[in-house]
Amino acid sequence: MLITIISILVFFTLLIFSLRLPVVQNFIKDKLIVYLEKKIKTDVSLEKVYIGFPNSLVMEKLYLKGQDTDTLLAVKKLDVGLHMWKLLKSTADITSVDMEGVRANVVRKPDGKFNFDYIIDAFATSDKEESPSKPFIISLDKIKLKDIGVTFNDQQSQNDIKLYFKSFDTRVKTFDLNNNKYAVNDINLDGLKLKLKQDLVKEVSKKVEKKVDSLNDKKPMQIGLRGIKLTNFDIDYGDDNTKTFAKVLFKELSTKVNKLDLENNSYNVANVFLSGADINANLYLPAQNANPKNEKGNEVSKSTDQEKALSLLLGKLVLNDVKVAYNNTAIAPAKQGMDFNHLNFSKMNVEVRSFKMQNNTFAGTVNSAEIREARGLDIQKFNTDFVYNEKEAYLKDLYLQTPKTLLRDEWF
Repeated sequence: MLITIISILVFFTLLIFSLRLPVVQNFIKDKLIVYLEKKIKTDVSLEKVYIGFPNSLVMEKLYLKGQDTDTLLAVKKLDVGLHMWKLLKSTADITSVDMEGVRANVVRKPDGKFNFDYIIDAFATSDKEESPSKPFIISLDKIKLKDIGVTFNDQQSQNDIKLYFKSFDTRVKTFDLNNNKYAVNDINLDGLKLKLKQDLVKEVSKKVEKKVDSLNDKKPMQIGLRGIKLTNFDIDYGDDNTKTFAKVLFKELSTKVNKLDLENNSYNVANVFLSGADINANLYLPAQNANPKNEKGNEVSKSTDQEKALSLLLGKLVLNDVKVAYNNTAIAPAKQGMDFNHLNFSKMNVEVRSFKMQNNTFAGTVNSAEIREARGLDIQKFNTDFVYNEKEAYLKDLYLQTPKTLLRDEWF
């Protein structure tokens, strides 16, 4: 019995290590290419496929030709972590994903079908062919993506998206689909370039409400998150339906999270830091139809009775070198004074601590603030403790300095 067990272990060890040999890799690669091309009836190329010691399946330079596009998918390297022993028992358990050099071109046609549906259809089985299968499990631990570019042409809802980022990585603590529960440590995303353009929509889908209702029937989503760090972002958004256009650039947006409670609409955030930001928004917001009505003529409520009031605790908010321009193109600029439909902040350096928005109360401490706006607002120094609720409103330890004004002490 001992000899048999040892022999089996040696056999599987040799089998795994043999996949590192070029001759074995080429044999498997050629068989896989022939199988895929016969199955999906489009060109496939693959340079390498092998087992990465100890528990991963690696593919290098994978290429799939689309039916209507030259390139459906191209991947420089794909490393998928798998439990090999479970794989031998026909159970796929994905533990990690590491991808580099991805280019994908996705198209949704006017009839709602995607340009990759033919691949799904090729591997679909009929009712007669279906048989009991082993479970497909996702127990993700590590996700690492590098040099990723995706284009999405939505011919049904007239959306065009171009997405690229240099790197993304995170560690997953919990990935429980059955209980709708997920948790990750830190999310790091660098070098995002996103361009979203929405043309005039000819027909709006009526299935959205049904989809939302079906999602509400599931267990409430639980999310655990330790922190997010986003660096070197470039976002360009345009919507011809609402005449809304915005461009957002920033060097860093990071946060540390204590607790996220989506079900109770309650959030506890340790800190938020935004640096080197340039935000420019142009909107068309006509005064009429401000309160849309339903078919019966009643105003549409933006919230339901079941929705709980937002509760937010924020330990620290820092804005460093932030510029903001806002322009409501539907309203002509005011001739003098502050114009809240046309704002241009050339300088915003702000630090707020212990901010609380809870039970109709707004409170916190402004440690420092420097704000300059094109219409003449120039706050050189500002700090205070503030409270605003139904019963009281006050500023304590106030210090407000502008080029021509100095206010201090308490204001009730």
